[in-house]
Amino acid sequence: GRKFSRLRILTGVALGRLERSPLYHELRVPEFAFRSPDGPTVLALDGEVGLELDEASFSVRYRALPVF
Repeated sequence: GRKFSRLRILTGVALGRLERSPLYHELRVPEFAFRSPDGPTVLALDGEVGLELDEASFSVRYRALPVF
């Protein structure tokens, strides 16, 4: 990776400027899938540690949860 990339990320988080870092990317999409090139990775759902998977997909249903 880039020189001092971990330090730059941590500094960005601490200063509230992570979005401006060229090392950080955020996407807002209704669904996505990923494949782990390094083998199984542990997933956490709703804060609970789950299974180790090589690949996974996630989706969001727009306005599926009514809020009053």
